[in-house]
Amino acid sequence: MKGSLKQHLSTAAVFGISIALLVGFGALINLYQNTYLLDGGEAFHKGYGHILKENLETGLVFILLVNSIPPILLTFLFFLLLEREVQIIAFKILRVVVLLFLIILMMYLASNLNEGIPLAIDGNQRLLELSLTWVLRFMGFFLGYQLTKSSFLTRRN
Repeated sequence: MKGSLKQHLSTAAVFGISIALLVGFGALINLYQNTYLLDGGEAFHKGYGHILKENLETGLVFILLVNSIPPILLTFLFFLLLEREVQIIAFKILRVVVLLFLIILMMYLASNLNEGIPLAIDGNQRLLELSLTWVLRFMGFFLGYQLTKSSFLTRRN
């Protein structure tokens, strides 16, 4: 009983720290948006593709940050709430769903390339944004699960 309480307290502490990191990241990204994007990030509200049209370098940094760190933390929090056996089952099911979405995304990108869209970035900001967004979110899912798995391994030892 005592070991179980200790494990639950450590899980609660990790959960609280993860929530604090997520909130802090949201505040930092809001500061980045207001500082580095034109008009306080007005283009962000129109869509990520507009950010890339506005300024490619800062737009790429913004998209990379916004679409990689929150999915990692949210996936970590999701799997942290589940028991170890349920985690494995949920990951196996969600892994198939994520891979199906990735296949659909790749088919969409391939169909756009077959239509003769040039490979230059100019004029293809929306396509670049779409592919980056979803690939980073999928990567965040897998990295978040790996983070959960590694935290469970260290807590058991």
